[in-house]
Formats: sequence, C-alpha cells, structure tokens
Amino acid sequence: MSKLQLKDFIVDPCKSDKAIEFLPQKKLKLQLSEIVNVLRETAQLQAETPFVTIFLFKNTSISLFRSGRILVKNVEEKEAKQIVEELLEIINEKE
Repeated sequence: MSKLQLKDFIVDPCKSDKAIEFLPQKKLKLQLSEIVNVLRETAQLQAETPFVTIFLFKNTSISLFRSGRILVKNVEEKEAKQIVEELLEIINEKE
C-alpha cells in the first residue's frame, strides 16, 4: 500500500457529534492491531476491537476504524488536520 496522506481523505464535519470525519477515498483495510502496538508509545488507548480503536492522541479523542475512517472529536478542522497528519505518519510506519 502506498503511503497515506491527508489528500487521500475526504474531510467532513460529523453531523451527529462535535467531530471532524476523515473518510478515505479508496477502500482500505488497516491492520489495527499492528497500528495499536505503535500507538501505545504516544497515545492512551481507551477501547480496542477488531473494527475500531479509540484513543487519546495529542489530548484529543480519536476513533480509528479498520476501514481507514478517522473521527477526531472536539477540535476545529485545522487542528484535526494537523493531528491526522501526525497519525498518518504512524500508520504509514506500520502499513
């Protein structure tokens, strides 16, 4: 898989929550268990299933789905983009 970049996602304010949603433009199937192993160093894990991992990263609640969807809660879009760019660097290390 090629390196994921912010431009590979559609950015959309979530309608049901105060969050910014990042939807991958291509079909993805992330290896969450491998990503979680790296996230343990920089994030506080809150919940983990085969389909979604919820964690605190940069003091922000993030849901990372196996499909590549990322939900960043309670921040403005500009800050959410910065956080996702850092998160994608971590994902790219493991994918």
